[in-house]
Amino acid sequence: MISEINQQPIKIFTSRISRRREMSSKRVLLMMCVVATVVASMVLSACAPPTPQVVEKEVVVEKPVVQTVVVEKVVTPTPRPGEVAPQPKKGGKLIVAQQSDFPSFDPDVAVSFEDWIVCNQLYNALYQFDKDGNMYPDLAADFPTISEDGLVYTIPIKKGIKFHNGSELTAEDVKYSLERSLIPEVKSWGPRFMANVLGAQDVLDGKTTDLKGVKVLDKYTIQITLQKPQGVFVNNLAVGPSLIVPKEYVEEVGLEEFSRHPVGTGPYKFVEWIPGQKLTLAANYDFYGERGPYIEAIEYLIGFDPSLAVLKLEAGEIDVMFDDIPPAEFVSVTTEDKWKGYVTSGTVYITGFLDMNTQMEPFTDKRVRQAVAMAVNRERLVKLAQGSIVPARSLLPPGTPGYNPDIGWDYDPVKAKELLAEAGYPDGFTTELYARETPLYQIIALAAQQDLSLIGITVEIRTVAPAAFYGLAGGGEMPMGVTKKGANYPDPFDWFSFCMCVQAYEGTRYPAWYCNPELDGLVEEAETLAAYPEERIAKYQEAEKILIEDSPRAFLYYGKKYIAHSPDLKGFYIHPIYPSLTEHMFKVPI
Repeated sequence: MISEINQQPIKIFTSRISRRREMSSKRVLLMMCVVATVVASMVLSACAPPTPQVVEKEVVVEKPVVQTVVVEKVVTPTPRPGEVAPQPKKGGKLIVAQQSDFPSFDPDVAVSFEDWIVCNQLYNALYQFDKDGNMYPDLAADFPTISEDGLVYTIPIKKGIKFHNGSELTAEDVKYSLERSLIPEVKSWGPRFMANVLGAQDVLDGKTTDLKGVKVLDKYTIQITLQKPQGVFVNNLAVGPSLIVPKEYVEEVGLEEFSRHPVGTGPYKFVEWIPGQKLTLAANYDFYGERGPYIEAIEYLIGFDPSLAVLKLEAGEIDVMFDDIPPAEFVSVTTEDKWKGYVTSGTVYITGFLDMNTQMEPFTDKRVRQAVAMAVNRERLVKLAQGSIVPARSLLPPGTPGYNPDIGWDYDPVKAKELLAEAGYPDGFTTELYARETPLYQIIALAAQQDLSLIGITVEIRTVAPAAFYGLAGGGEMPMGVTKKGANYPDPFDWFSFCMCVQAYEGTRYPAWYCNPELDGLVEEAETLAAYPEERIAKYQEAEKILIEDSPRAFLYYGKKYIAHSPDLKGFYIHPIYPSLTEHMFKVPI
């Protein structure tokens, strides 16, 4: 049973939120500030005191700034000297092997990596980012016209775009899609992205499903009015819960049916899903992009242990595995000569952590949570993972504005045990740690179990499928969980907004159920400082100090993505935000 996080009213963009979601003319062309950042190494300080420290770092960005995005350049393979780059051609089938099934194909509900492998193929948003971090209009015909007060966004929509069922995309579909993340019955993972739109709280409270701040001006024009200026708002129109779905179809078939038989505008369309066995997609040759996809069909084979998938890849029976290369095979697959041409790597924005339920004893006491954060040996964890991850002590990953390698808790089991004693647990306690069945998550769970035993905490590991994990997290029934967050866009707001009170609701995908109004206030202040990047970043660094002090999550690692694929699969690169894109891939004989 979840107890109240705080008895006082909690402000969310000037609105209130409670535990059951009772709970934001001159034409301006948005400019992106894209900075190439290469992270060569991360060194953890062994002598930092337990109290987290933030070192202020100067951030220089031209003014005015509407969005702040920093993306590391992704290096893609080039032909060897004398080789001619293969030319893309249409045809062939892509066979993907993966371990877990798909909990949902609804972009408002889909949160697991498995879901997003598919959602990235099925849907489009008004705006998207390319692999170099540049935003571009996707379903939108242009960037928004923004009012002088920064509150009103007028967005034109491309004409003639068809959903997979043949219906035309209109402004009504866009309005409906943006409203959905706030409707309680949908149980979206991303209400924070639309929370600053005028009337958002009335939708969150279940008073209406009509989001007042989103208006249809005509068949191909949408207008969005915010409660307060928000520097990164256009970024929020490129995230998962802002993917556009067909209003008429979803209302006709209902939420459950839509989640199993999705319809979007993307480069691939749904054909068949046999739970526990396979999913089939077909190329959408009516795709509105410069070209349609090259590969004719994609078949996802479900239930393959990643170690078995590696063997099938080597035998030529599959084309790609989007699951992480298992730690047991990681060194050989990424270094041995026989695997040359089989692996593509690139930076992705991921932070992995242990969530602790701040509303469940004994994790209601921040000293207990701090003790857990100090007790996990991240350096040992990296070794157990064979170097496929790098250690992390804070929320923001390298390359994100405001990233600070000097904040966070050191590994200190002695201090951790002292904190447990202060909190009234001198002999420790017993708890449960939930982890999905992936090899990396299991390694993390076992490592945490061993580390926490040294300070007296007995951990019982519960291995569950993705749907079960998110169900338990959303019901507040999970004491601890191994999980991670990937970037929707590489800006501090994306990372801190998922730590705000608006995310502590029934149906949330994260077990922490964390809410601190002081952190919320700093995030809100930061978003009024779009034209003052130094001050904006300073607010986020203050917020990170609060987050480390409260320790609702023990930060463990930052990710780098390695994808194993057949050598005849070309055009392959790893997008830092959407690593499972397939529309650019094609196959050639070898």
